[in-house]
Amino acid sequence: MPIIRDILYGAAHRGANLSAMCRSLGISVADLSQSDQMIEFKKAYTAWNVALEATGDPMLGLHLGTTTTTAILGIVGHLMQSCATLEEAFKQVCEFGAVATDMFKYSMVTRRDQIILIFSPSPSWVRQSPITARHAVDQAMAGCMNVFFLLSGNRVQPQQVTFSMKRPAQPDHYAQVFTTRLEFDSKSNSLVFFRSDLQAPLPRYDRSLFATFKSMAGKQMRTRKTARHFHDNVLHCMRHEFAAQVPSLNIMAAHLNMTARTFQRKLAAENIKYRDLYDLVSKEIALSLINSENTSISDVSRLMGYSEPSAFRRAVKRWTKSTPGTLKNQK
Repeated sequence: MPIIRDILYGAAHRGANLSAMCRSLGISVADLSQSDQMIEFKKAYTAWNVALEATGDPMLGLHLGTTTTTAILGIVGHLMQSCATLEEAFKQVCEFGAVATDMFKYSMVTRRDQIILIFSPSPSWVRQSPITARHAVDQAMAGCMNVFFLLSGNRVQPQQVTFSMKRPAQPDHYAQVFTTRLEFDSKSNSLVFFRSDLQAPLPRYDRSLFATFKSMAGKQMRTRKTARHFHDNVLHCMRHEFAAQVPSLNIMAAHLNMTARTFQRKLAAENIKYRDLYDLVSKEIALSLINSENTSISDVSRLMGYSEPSAFRRAVKRWTKSTPGTLKNQK
């Protein structure tokens, strides 16, 4: 919820009607203060669509990022504020980022004299709503720059910034925010820093607070993991850790580091069959791709791993009682 709150408040600051945006999402303004509340996947990225429509700002994510604070990450933000260095602060985001959102993955690569910070929206998000995923990347990367300034008191400049998106029509907006060498159509979304810049000591380092907030973040992380049923974890992996092709039972079991028999036994204990989960996620992916303006029915069939379009049509008919062509025309 803190992330949704940041998006909607940012949009409201740019003239949008906060109450109207909340109504569009089926939440109340009061709900925005529930910092520990998690939002369902579709509603979370729909918040971006609502904010984009309400503001008419094609660079909303980038603009929101320039005012982002650690508050957007809740307890993880408090943990960052007590870290010894910027490198250590981002490590906490990598370790505990799922406490704030499971739609985004943060990672770090360290080289001899460089530290590369990588920002990865879930594949499911990119597949279902590439525009909102792009805005989220813009916000996260520009937000990282602003948070680093707030933590250190210095404008720490990256050596290079890369984006997986194609070169935008207005790259000057990005140049103004990042003021360094930009690379588009890259393999990842990343900020590349001199290692020494991120290892400089931070003025607000507090060892005691760091230990306290880290313990709290770890507890929240464990609570979230144990609160889910096993099949919820399976669904999360299927939606977020694979591309359009839903994995087979054996592949899914191996991904979770267990045998197929153990995997099936855990699902059976919750009265769940893997085939039902497979159909559920396959249906979600198929409908999302069919509704995309950039994909044909044959494209969707191929992306989902069907060797014959006729087999894909039969599957869609079984899931929806309709054909892919009919669903495409109804869009």
